[in-house]
Amino acid sequence: MYFLVVLCFKGNTHDHDINFTVGEVITKVVPPKTDKQLENEQKRQALIQRQQALLDQFEAHADLKADPQAALLASVLHFYERERKPKNYTYRERENKTNDELFEDDTVVFELTNLKSQEEKDGKISCVALFKNDQPLRTDKLNTATIKDSTAKVSKITIDEQDEDYSQISFVLNADQQDALNQLPLSLFADEPLILTNTLENRLCEITEAYFETRQLPKLLATLINQANPRFIGQQSLLPISRQQYPDNHDYLSAIITAVKAMDETCLCIQGPPGAGKTYTAEKVISQLIKEGCRVGIMSNSHAAIMNLLEPVSKSSPDIPMAKVDGFKTQVLFEEKFPAEKYPQLAYRGSMGFTKKQPYVFFQVIGATVYAFSKEIAYETPLDYLFVDEASQVALANLLAVSGAAKNIILMGDQMQLEQPIQGSHPGLSGSSALEFMLKEHAVIPDDKGIFLERTYRMHPDVCAPLSEIVYEGKLQADAYNSKQTITLLKPSLISKAHGILSVSVEHEGNSQSSVEEVQLVQQLIAELKTGTFTNKDGQQAPITDADILVIAPYNMQVNLLKEKLGSTLKIGTIDKFQGQEAPVVIISMAISDIAESPRGLDFVLDINRLNVAVSRAQALAIIVSNEGLEQCKVNSLAQMAKVGLFCRLKT
Repeated sequence: MYFLVVLCFKGNTHDHDINFTVGEVITKVVPPKTDKQLENEQKRQALIQRQQALLDQFEAHADLKADPQAALLASVLHFYERERKPKNYTYRERENKTNDELFEDDTVVFELTNLKSQEEKDGKISCVALFKNDQPLRTDKLNTATIKDSTAKVSKITIDEQDEDYSQISFVLNADQQDALNQLPLSLFADEPLILTNTLENRLCEITEAYFETRQLPKLLATLINQANPRFIGQQSLLPISRQQYPDNHDYLSAIITAVKAMDETCLCIQGPPGAGKTYTAEKVISQLIKEGCRVGIMSNSHAAIMNLLEPVSKSSPDIPMAKVDGFKTQVLFEEKFPAEKYPQLAYRGSMGFTKKQPYVFFQVIGATVYAFSKEIAYETPLDYLFVDEASQVALANLLAVSGAAKNIILMGDQMQLEQPIQGSHPGLSGSSALEFMLKEHAVIPDDKGIFLERTYRMHPDVCAPLSEIVYEGKLQADAYNSKQTITLLKPSLISKAHGILSVSVEHEGNSQSSVEEVQLVQQLIAELKTGTFTNKDGQQAPITDADILVIAPYNMQVNLLKEKLGSTLKIGTIDKFQGQEAPVVIISMAISDIAESPRGLDFVLDINRLNVAVSRAQALAIIVSNEGLEQCKVNSLAQMAKVGLFCRLKT
């Protein structure tokens, strides 16, 4: 119950002549919690008590505190809670931002105009409005949103570009919240998705409790926690596996398959640099394993990454029963994308619920995220192998949480490409990615730890060379046929190279996230490229079109400006959008005038991993567009010096 207090000031306030009256009593109706909500609260409270009991036990026993295995397990118990904390402050921070700051926030749809609304029969209001295209919007974060200065929630958000200047946004909200629409122009704050991690957190508790009680770890879990080298049946290591030993492609792949088949409840890392055929290698290994009767899981952070591997596996083994768990709103949507006539043995399960006719053990291949593989059903009948794709972006906590779902784990990825997105601050190594943790910060996997796929089938040798030298210790080599990949121009002007890395500068100042000058130069470069041809590795020549060019920028504001000026037929985006893709030509617009004035600083703009991913999309030519002398900046550490060093090497 709330009281409305009316303060009445009479005369000079210094005389303390203040009267007050109690106004109308306003009762705020709080709906009672449902049984499900109360049950969830009780489960959460029990989990918190379970975690605290383990931390108390750890602190109370000197032998546990001196044990690095126990210390690591204790440090990951609150990983998910620490990840949630920064997100909890997001809405409050946005409320206090200025209009300029809101405009630059890529989680805000700023100032909707031309709003039209209509009440529907189901107690909802459907709305349509416009917003300007020049704001740096992350549409992938807009599942639901809150109207600024209100508690009104909107959902079913769709966005369609109308023209060069405006896009249209559609959404719905409850009719009892329609007053929030009166505060035009509206701004929408994207809601942070609510991800329930109770199952994962309880798994970590279970693992920690077992170790604290017995001081023993299962063989696979011991390999992970101790960052140990892989074990093989017969005790003799089957590593190293290198191109020097196996120059022939068939022999090289056979050696990898032999090593995987001999794994002894352990973990093997496979590092796949850009264009090195990581997915191809994994598909061949998995196909051989299932041919021999093994059950295999495919896991990653994203359903798209899981399907990127599960799809070719299902095509190469059409008679093997496989299942994809979750990732689509309905089975109908899944079957529209993966029709039964093309994927006859690929079934869809909305959750880890299986049938008597087709139980979990019926399927030889299961594609799912950590949330499924941490379930009891996966622990009851462990897979023979779990392939974790893009393992440089999978949290160590997630890896530990699924350690009982398989007898062996293969981590695939490249820690020198895009890293795990971390929100919170974590003690020790508890915030590491799975691959980063296992490789102990090595840029190239050690020979006794796993396999480095050392040949790229994408990049021209002149594109590959500087990346290999700076990023991969000189160990990444381009396939011989890649040298045929060239750009041919009849009258080259700005573009002085047929292949490799080209730096083109333009002078500008005062630009912190976008540059009109660079956009104009990119336009000229594209126009010149489209007068020429691209020759592929098979010697086939074809005219260069928009489809042959990727345009990359570090900031969404520059991306939006490029889209506005270059049109919709070109592929334009930040590097996060293009990992795994390739094109004959990549143009990288750095966008900023001075690194010191950029909002995210040197560590972001010249990040080695991001530059590596950007440049390595190119099959023939990577063009770096930047302000003259951008590399002339102040560094505060050896790590920053290395970042500037790579940028200088790329520009030479």
